[in-house]
Amino acid sequence: MATNRKGAKRNNDERVKDLLSRAEQGIKEFLAGDKYRLYLSTMSKFHHYSARNTLLILMQRPDATMVAGYSAWQKKFNRQVRRGEAGLQIIGYSTKTVTMERELKDANGKTVYDAHGDPEVEEIEKKVPVFSPTYVWDVSQTGGEPLPQLTSELTGQVNGYADLMTAITDVAPFPITFEPLDGTKYGYCSHAEGKIVLRAGMSEAQTVKTAIHELAHSVLHAPRPDVEHDRHTSEVQAESIAFVICEHYGIDTSDYSFPYLAAWSSSAELTELQQSMDLIQRTANELIGKLDKRFAELQLSQLFPAQKEPEEYIGRRVDRGGVYEIIGYKDGKFQLQSTSNDAHMELPAKEALTDLIEVEHIATVDNTGVYYMPDGLTRDRLSGITTQHDLYAIVAPTAALSDEWMAEHHIQFYKLGRDIPYEAVADGSRQGMLQLLQAKYPDMAVARQCAELQPEFAANVAALETVQPTDLDASEISVRLGATWIPPEVVEQC
Repeated sequence: MATNRKGAKRNNDERVKDLLSRAEQGIKEFLAGDKYRLYLSTMSKFHHYSARNTLLILMQRPDATMVAGYSAWQKKFNRQVRRGEAGLQIIGYSTKTVTMERELKDANGKTVYDAHGDPEVEEIEKKVPVFSPTYVWDVSQTGGEPLPQLTSELTGQVNGYADLMTAITDVAPFPITFEPLDGTKYGYCSHAEGKIVLRAGMSEAQTVKTAIHELAHSVLHAPRPDVEHDRHTSEVQAESIAFVICEHYGIDTSDYSFPYLAAWSSSAELTELQQSMDLIQRTANELIGKLDKRFAELQLSQLFPAQKEPEEYIGRRVDRGGVYEIIGYKDGKFQLQSTSNDAHMELPAKEALTDLIEVEHIATVDNTGVYYMPDGLTRDRLSGITTQHDLYAIVAPTAALSDEWMAEHHIQFYKLGRDIPYEAVADGSRQGMLQLLQAKYPDMAVARQCAELQPEFAANVAALETVQPTDLDASEISVRLGATWIPPEVVEQC
C-alpha cells in the first residue's frame, strides 16, 4: 500500500488536476460495475424515512447509518437485533380497514331515496392512516450476514507514519483523539465540540486517510449562518482532498475513495465533484504546503537532535560499499570522500546518516581489538563486533555500561574528550588515537601497533619489554593467616 513519495517535477496544480481527473474516471467505472449494482439492490430494501423520523433517529443515535424494524432485519437481511439493544422510537405509519356508510348513488350519480323519502345508504370498507410509536434498530445493533459494502478498510503501513500523523495533528484546528467507534464509522469531526475523533485500532493507511478526510471537514465545513453545507457535496469535497493528499505522500486510497465518492454523488454526472474542482484543488494545495513544512521539520529533528547540528557529523564515516568520510554539509546534503581513493559523492542527509558507521575497527594487535564508537559504547554496538579478542579497547564519548560489567567482559573504556582528545580521532587514519593510547596507557599491544605506524615509537616497545614483570612460579606463592585470598584457579595457572 504505502510507497515512497513521488519525485514528480510538475507543479502541484497540474498534479492535483491529474489526480482529480483520475478520480472522476475511477468513480464512473465503479458506478458501471457489478459491485455498485449489488449495493443499490440491497439498499432498495431499506425504508425511506420521513424528515421528521430521520431527525428522531439522529437525535437518539447520531452515528446511525442504516436502520430497519425488528422483523425487517430478520426477513430481508438475515440479521438479528442483539439482545439488550435499545430500539430507536419513531412515528410508525400503517393503515387499518374501517366500515363506513355512505349515500347510495345511481348510475347518474344522483342520490337514491327509499319509499319513505329517506336517502338509501350502503356500507363500504375504507383504509385509513394510523400513526403510532414504533421502533427501529441501526445496523450496528445487529449481527448476522454481512451487508454488501461499497468500501473496504485500507490496509498497509505508511512511510514516516508517526511524523505524518503528528504533522496532521499540528495542522488541524482541533485536537485529534482515538476512540472505539461503533459500526463502520472510521472517524468524525465535531465543530460544536471542537474535536476530531478517529477509530482506534485501524491500519496506518486507513488512519492517515481518515485523519486527512476529517481535517478537510474541519477546514471547509464549519457551520455558518450564511452558508448551507449540503451533506453530499461536503463528503465529496473531503474525500477528494484526502485522495489527493494521500497520493502526494505515496498512499494509494483509490480502492476506498472511488466507491466512497460514488456513494455520495447524487448522479452519474458527478455534479458535486464538478462544481467543487477549484475548491478541492485550492484546499489540497494549501494543506499539502502546511503538512510538507511540518513533516520536513519533524523528519529533520530526528536526523539532527537538538544538541547536534549537521556540521557536527563532519569527520564521521559512512558505509556505502566502501568507507567514506563526511567532509562537508550544504542544503540538506553531505559531501563524502572515500578513505581509500579519490572518489567523492553527495548524499541526502537522511540517506547518509542511515549508513553511518557506529562501530569502527581501528586495529587488532596481539588479540587486542581497538574500536572507535562515535555515538557511545552500548551493548548493542558491542554485539556488532564479530571478532573475538582477549581485550577490547573501546574509545567513545560515553558508555552506557557499568565499570564492573566492562571489566568482567575484558573491555577497557577510553572516554573521548577525557582520556582521548577529540582531535585524536579527526585524522582519517585514526593514528592519533592509537598514539595517544600508547602514550597515556603503556600497553604492549598498542605500543607495537604505534611502532608499526611510525618507527620512532619502536623505542617505547623496547622500554616496555625491559620492565615487564615475570610470572610467579607456584612455589613462590605462600599463604599465611590473614593473607589476601587467592582463588584456586589463579594458583593453578601459576
